[in-house]
Amino acid sequence: MTGNKIDSLPVEIANLKRVQQFGLNHNQMDHLPLGMCSMYDLQLLSLEGNRIPELPSEFSNLVHIKQLELSSNSLEDFPDCLCVLVQLEYLGMNNNQVDQVPAEISHLRKLRVFLLNGNQFRDLPKEICTLRKLERLGLSRNLITKVAVEVKKLDNLTELSLNHNQFTDFPTQVCYIPNLQLLTFDQSGGPGVQSLPDEIAELQHVTELVLDNNNIMALPTVMGTMSNLLHLSLANNQLMFVPESLCELPQLRSLQLQGNQLQRLPNNFGHLAREVELNLTGNPLMRPPTVVCDGGKVTPIGRYLKKAEQRDELLLQKMVQCVQTSITTKDVYTTVLPKLRLPKDALEVLAGMGRHAPIPDKLRVAMARWKELQATPAAGVERLIRIFDVLDIQDILGKLKTMKIRAQQHRL
Repeated sequence: MTGNKIDSLPVEIANLKRVQQFGLNHNQMDHLPLGMCSMYDLQLLSLEGNRIPELPSEFSNLVHIKQLELSSNSLEDFPDCLCVLVQLEYLGMNNNQVDQVPAEISHLRKLRVFLLNGNQFRDLPKEICTLRKLERLGLSRNLITKVAVEVKKLDNLTELSLNHNQFTDFPTQVCYIPNLQLLTFDQSGGPGVQSLPDEIAELQHVTELVLDNNNIMALPTVMGTMSNLLHLSLANNQLMFVPESLCELPQLRSLQLQGNQLQRLPNNFGHLAREVELNLTGNPLMRPPTVVCDGGKVTPIGRYLKKAEQRDELLLQKMVQCVQTSITTKDVYTTVLPKLRLPKDALEVLAGMGRHAPIPDKLRVAMARWKELQATPAAGVERLIRIFDVLDIQDILGKLKTMKIRAQQHRL
């Protein structure tokens, strides 16, 4: 009886006492006939897409009902009569105006799926956290700003949807849901969050994580320990870089990074599996350039980065040699040495060489140790130029900049 213009039912419907499934989706019912509450054998009832504002108390007679669909009606309050339907396993109440649930909902001990998307909740109620059999919970398109700490009691919850709410901070509480596998947290239409807590790595069973349309600027390095992650979506955030640890996730098969602020990819990006579904469009990428990345293939990106790192290593070696041959006086050496910020052990080695050791020998030891400390060759190139720029040693600075420009021209 779906998709008609039915606005009422005859009283004789009460005679259908053996009917187990009944559907009246997308009609024009503005009330539930009392006769329907006498259909005692009902196990599945679907009333989606009507105008029902409330349920009669007699609805509690339907004690055998297991699946109830009430989405897209006009409910403003959670019907108390539902709390006695202890056989309920599925309850759909999307797209109503409900903003709270009663404590008696804890009686629904068999409930596995509870859908409350598109309502008026301002938090994830602690009352829901008493539903220990719950496997799937939908609370997208509400007004939620916080999550009850009791959510960690949902031992069987595997799917949680919190899209399109009003979060300004990531709800750390969800990180302690022990068996969560799917978490969607797309905050388009809301303020969004700017960062993720390190606790997100506690989600060791998560296979799909959707964090689109936030304002996230950086990812915790510990996300690289989420070894079961298959799908990670971070589209339309403010990411400036991708942590190297993310590229070592063994199971990752989909990585969505479109619409961020990425200019560079980590050198180990090629460690991602070849078959990863990748999207990097809409980023101001320079390394690799967009022409390499737009195809969404890991192999050419990894090949480019490997060659680029080799070129950077060669350039850094030449620049270090240039510094070593350009500094010949003690005055310049003593000016440059503090800016290298060498660790204590390196300074002790230099001191052990004695005051009269030749400057070129000391400089060779100092620069070799400094080079070891650089995170990447590219970072070393930039830092070396910055050191001589700060010191305003123009002759060496000019040589280093010229070397960098020539290397870039050669690359092009």
